[in-house]
Amino acid sequence: MAIAQDFYASIYLSNMVALAKQDANRVIGENLKGTSFLLGTIENLKERRNF
Repeated sequence: MAIAQDFYASIYLSNMVALAKQDANRVIGENLKGTSFLLGTIENLKERRNF
């Protein structure tokens, strides 16, 4: 029984990590759309530091 619980817990955690990765990739894709990575990063830094 304990082996089955470990198996299902591992599957559950793997699925949760996959969902988090998918969401992060979506956010990154939206932030980089239409700009280069460097420009997007510089703009984000400026917004955070209120330049």
